[in-house]
Amino acid sequence: MTERQIDLRIRRIIELKIAKKELEAEIERLQSEIKADMGEAQTIETSKFFIRNTRYEQRRVDSQKLKTEHPRIFLECSGVVQSSRFSYTEK
Repeated sequence: MTERQIDLRIRRIIELKIAKKELEAEIERLQSEIKADMGEAQTIETSKFFIRNTRYEQRRVDSQKLKTEHPRIFLECSGVVQSSRFSYTEK
């Protein structure tokens, strides 16, 4: 693969990420409008769709607090995950 081909692929990634942000913003805007139309209802129905806006609670561990206040427990309960990060910067 040539340097030019790699550059073109990175440029395409950048273009797609910009488009993705724009699409995600549009999706969020439309969802917000529908939620506003729903008011307090958790479910509405149209002739073609069932729309749900389900509320729920979720518990999460405050890892910073656990690490600070109970470091031994934090170390016993935490694990190491290996991964790789793909990144690029323009010159």
